[in-house]
Parts: sequence; C-alpha cells; structure tokens
Amino acid sequence: GRFDPQDYLEFYGTGLDSPYSKSRVYWVQSGNQPGLRVEPFKADGAPSGAQSFTATVERRDRSIYFAALRNGDQENFFGAVIASHSVDQELTLSHPGPAGSANAELEINLQGVTFGEQHRVNVYFNEMPLGEVRFNGQLPGSARYGVPHSLLREGANTVRLEPAGGQGDVSLVDTIRISYQHGFRADDDALRLSARGGEQITIDGFTNKGIRVFDVTDASSP
Repeated sequence: GRFDPQDYLEFYGTGLDSPYSKSRVYWVQSGNQPGLRVEPFKADGAPSGAQSFTATVERRDRSIYFAALRNGDQENFFGAVIASHSVDQELTLSHPGPAGSANAELEINLQGVTFGEQHRVNVYFNEMPLGEVRFNGQLPGSARYGVPHSLLREGANTVRLEPAGGQGDVSLVDTIRISYQHGFRADDDALRLSARGGEQITIDGFTNKGIRVFDVTDASSP
C-alpha cells in the first residue's frame, strides 16, 4: 500500500511527431479505480528461418525556415541547402543484413527554392552514383533508388547530393530515408522490429537479462 525507495512505475507511451517537440507529458494520478494495465501473455511459435527484418532510418533536419514557400498546411522547416557545392548527409545503420539480402531502398525528398530552370541534383551513396532528381520551381522533388546491401556499412553511411543545374539552382533537403534488412540483434540493449505472428525468432546482443518485450501492433493497447 505504499512506495518504497526500490519501487518504480513502468509504462509504455509514445512521443509526439511535430516540428516543435518530440516529447509528450504523462500525468500519474492516484484514485480509487484501478488504472490501465499492460496485460502479460505467453505464446508458442514455430521456429522461423528469418534472419532479418526491414528497418527504416530517416534523417529529417529542421534548421532552415522557408517563409516564402506557399505549401498549404505543410511545414516550412527544412534541412541543408543544395546550391553551389555538394552536400553530404550521414545515415547511421546498425547491424545490416548479409550482402546477399534484397536491395535496400533509398528515398530522397527535396524542396525547390529558385524559379526558372529545372532543378537537377545528382545522388551518390557511399561514393556510388545512383541517379538524378529532377523537379521544377518551388515544388517538391523525390526519387527512390535500389542500393545493393553490399554497399551498406555498419555505422555512418554517406548520401552525397550534388547540384547539377547551374549557379542559379538552389534547393533544400527535406527528408532522406533508407529501408534495409536489419539482423535480429539489439542496438544498445533495445530493438524495435517487425516479425510474423506465430513464429519463433531469436534476438541476441543484450548485455543483461532484464529484457522487456512489448507487442505494439496496436500502439494504443500494447
């Protein structure tokens, strides 16, 4: 009926996704009725041959405010400027799957700044040329590329964006994301993953036995 120094509360919550904050406030209140609980359950599954799952890493910098952009309800915050020089953007990948895995998918989303000639931006991944993003005026531009898993590195991977439309070609980085095969190994004692129901998988890489597993298929009822 009381909290001692060694007692604690453990709960599952989700953060915000807005240009202003990623934090959310939760209030803990005492009352006569029981609060919601995360119901524990145990299930059996057949062994799975899966060695990895699809993970997505996104870079979404918000360092520049483009006040003159008329884009309705969309936000006006963006990342690096692509103008007279190439721009390097790093993506940090953890435990990429074997080189024989299916191609990773790299998605580039840009925002045009200058009017006039067509925007042209060359895309490189770890020095390998992938193609060119072309778009016009103050419109968004996007492209997707298949990247061989053999090019992926543990840790920092570099996406280079190189302007090719001349001196007057100016655009901004909106988002860069890559979806790749991530091995079943924890990243700093945590791992968010997807797996098929009714299958048994093994996850290693933890440094202690105090492990919690949450099924968040329905995030409002973990």
